[in-house]
Amino acid sequence: MQFRIHSLTLRTPFLLNFISPSWAPLGNSRYASLIQSRGHSLCATTSALSKEWRKIGQSKLSSTTKPHDASIDQSKLGYTMQDSRRVVRRVVEEYKDTGNLTSTNGVSSHMAFSRWMTLKDPIEKEALFKDIQEQLPLQSVYTMIVKHLANLSDPVAESKSPTIDRFQEILLATKGFTKDDLTEWARILSKDGGDQMLEEFFASPAKKPLFILARIIRQNILKVRNIHMVLAHVWDEILKCRVNLEDNEHKDISIPPDSSGSGQLPNINRGGQHDMHLLKIIPLLLYHSRKIYAAAMPSIASMVEPYMYLLLASKSCHPQKLDENTHKRLSQELNTVIRLLALPASIEPLKSMNHNWNAQKVLLELGEKFSPSLTLDERSYRAVTQVLAASKKSARESKVVTLRTRSWPPWRVQQDGIDAQSSLEDDLTRVSLAISRRNASGFSGSHPIDGVLQIIGGQEEDATPTIHTRKLVKARYRKDGAFKEMTATRQWAARVEATRDVQEAWGAFSEYKRQGGKPSLQMYMAMFVKLNYEEARISRKSKYGGVPGDGKEVLAPLDDNFSSSYKSHLRPPSLDSLYEEMMAAGIRPSGRCLTFLIEHASSVDQGLRFLRDSKVINLHTTAYLAGDTHTVPPAKAIQRVPHLIMSAFIKLLCRFTPCAVPVSGSRKEAHRKNFWIKEFMQKSFKFDPLPHALRLLKESHTTFRPAWYSFFRALAKPNIVLVPPFAGQPKNDILAWKVLKAALGDFHSRRLELDPHGFLIICQGFEKAFRASGRSEEDQEEFSNFYLAIKKEFVKLSEITDGSHNLPKLLHSIGGPHIHGYIRVLAMAEDFTEIFSVLQWMVENHEELDDIADQAQNGRRLIRRVLVAIRTFLPDGDLAVQACKLVESVESWNGWPSDDEMEFYIHGSSQSDEQGEDYAHAPSQNSNYANYMVKTTSFST
Repeated sequence: MQFRIHSLTLRTPFLLNFISPSWAPLGNSRYASLIQSRGHSLCATTSALSKEWRKIGQSKLSSTTKPHDASIDQSKLGYTMQDSRRVVRRVVEEYKDTGNLTSTNGVSSHMAFSRWMTLKDPIEKEALFKDIQEQLPLQSVYTMIVKHLANLSDPVAESKSPTIDRFQEILLATKGFTKDDLTEWARILSKDGGDQMLEEFFASPAKKPLFILARIIRQNILKVRNIHMVLAHVWDEILKCRVNLEDNEHKDISIPPDSSGSGQLPNINRGGQHDMHLLKIIPLLLYHSRKIYAAAMPSIASMVEPYMYLLLASKSCHPQKLDENTHKRLSQELNTVIRLLALPASIEPLKSMNHNWNAQKVLLELGEKFSPSLTLDERSYRAVTQVLAASKKSARESKVVTLRTRSWPPWRVQQDGIDAQSSLEDDLTRVSLAISRRNASGFSGSHPIDGVLQIIGGQEEDATPTIHTRKLVKARYRKDGAFKEMTATRQWAARVEATRDVQEAWGAFSEYKRQGGKPSLQMYMAMFVKLNYEEARISRKSKYGGVPGDGKEVLAPLDDNFSSSYKSHLRPPSLDSLYEEMMAAGIRPSGRCLTFLIEHASSVDQGLRFLRDSKVINLHTTAYLAGDTHTVPPAKAIQRVPHLIMSAFIKLLCRFTPCAVPVSGSRKEAHRKNFWIKEFMQKSFKFDPLPHALRLLKESHTTFRPAWYSFFRALAKPNIVLVPPFAGQPKNDILAWKVLKAALGDFHSRRLELDPHGFLIICQGFEKAFRASGRSEEDQEEFSNFYLAIKKEFVKLSEITDGSHNLPKLLHSIGGPHIHGYIRVLAMAEDFTEIFSVLQWMVENHEELDDIADQAQNGRRLIRRVLVAIRTFLPDGDLAVQACKLVESVESWNGWPSDDEMEFYIHGSSQSDEQGEDYAHAPSQNSNYANYMVKTTSFST
């Protein structure tokens, strides 16, 4: 195995001085350039040198030799100048003859280190170390770390800090490290999990090299705070600069000069190691931000600018006079990051797409700061278009959709003189404009994915209009940069999606079949979604008020003037019938289609059928998921089930948990004892769904938060039945709360932390249990303790940072629904001082809260609901007067809530918002929350 680095010169001077001080210039010119031109690493070269020194007396090194002394007396070392020349000559001759100088027996210490860190089983680690310990190059830092880690994991080792010989200690010194640093790194890397490693890494007094940090962030990191600390460390210690964004139009990037007094910009370690690690660390940081901290994407994108300037400084190249090679390299790196920013967040990807777009804008602006300007390749244009396709529509784009006629194709209808004066270009979406810009740049070649983007962007390739639809479109590439296989049916799937109702969707689906085509899995998936949301529309009590294409919701078909026979012709089949057709065509559900079908199945039995038909999971594991405890799956088989499938199945189980339903009338009118238990009987599933869901959560060891939240939400739902004799009684709600508390403990034991959405569910569960609780001393103490725990959770969620480095000031994207849920908990505890403190926090951070609210369709209304709740719960007095002044100080909040708003909040409303949240209800008489019954608490997101 060969090793490569960008430059040899950084590590060779001391080593060649160590051989002979007079040879240092020769080593830097002749031998260094020779080895570098061959493309082999210093690690391999020093391995051979080390081997030779051991042959001629390296063991004679004096223990008093100073490792940092470059002018060592050779006579004290036990070798002569002739020996020195012979060592270097033999190494170079071997290098020239074989052209394949590697580390001792061809084992990469870096790969061995990486392999060790990926293993979890101590037995596997021990076997790996026994296999490779004799083959590893002794002088490699990675080898030294692996040996320390092996000692730490060995329970019978006499010393947890293995000795290193004098030669290794000298080599550590050449890199600026000590033996204590090495021991401390091994201790940090031996911790269980990336979060513990990071906490120990930043608390340690040892040096913090980038290669150790890069290794740690390859672990699974679950805490937002730790990712924030990593980003701050990269800015302050690696890039050594700060980005100030007080003026969004003009970013000021200040890079301090180096400490040598030369006045030059600090370089990136001219050996190229920081260069290499920075190129690797940015994709890793983006990976973690997509998982848990999407708001950090603009900050990570901003790192590219100082990195490029530091790179130019190391090459003594002016940003306004880029040579051809430098321009090509910077353009490639810019394009790489832009493409990475097209990947969506793991949780709530559409809501987080605003962060992707802001990050891409940072890089697009950066490209214009160089001369010549950095150029985008075709994949980068496509990445920008993908982000725009998934972003929230602008006000202009939303208006254009509402002006479309209900016939098909949906041509524009002019409603007034202003509409009549507008041009066709005014109707183009940002997606269409981005595609036009790409074509104008010379990338005119067409590919199915470009057609998909064009269609969901509101226009066919022949300019026929479609419905602009917000959608995630993924472009998959092979390692050589070419597209993975993609058929033209993706465009027909887009035509099904870019419709307003189920009849328009079925018309597009049927047209493809009339042309002799065979629908693909993507087309069936698009039709399944339309059919599912048509059923939701029929059962919805209120009319959908959103703009077509903003979500998956569909409008009612416009068929008032059609005959019954024509309506029957237009009516699509049921979801079950379409599924049977798909299976008959030899297409099995998989990927997103499978998870969607499981999650929205009409019964647990149907969900299990989808799972069996897919054959993604073996029969033993599927039987265990079905509740057959007599069938024991292979070891760790449950843990190997894909987390999206496991999450979908757990959500399905939680949907069919038994619940108590009033016999007649509304919940307000029904007597507490007049309930019947609504059980969802299954043919093959014989177990209580909720305990089985908890069992799967524990055995799968999942750290995917939506799976846990499905279980939490089921326990927080009103009238869920855990023990049938307690149906409709307060004891049942108290029991549900105790199970929720225990499940939350299991959640935390996985080192998971609540995000704002999970916090809201916990607040809902607490509210339900508190209303059902008695006034016994035991109940009061129990709820008091957990109330304090909820307050601590809010403190973590509302944490504020300094806002530097283009990072968000709020560590978590906490919005109106989450604050509202917390306000209701505070009102139950009559903690009015804390309610006022929350309002003060909101005023101090109102700009950030408004930005978060703007990412949702109804975000501003939900912020207003919080203010109405605060006025409703605060008793008349000084606090209410001060609260009124605080609210009036924020112009965007439209003043202190009126009496009508408070009355509307108290008596409730059946209207629901985009997320399905009911306008919450408040006390009917006074602000003493403990003395009233809330009508409903259904405001889940």
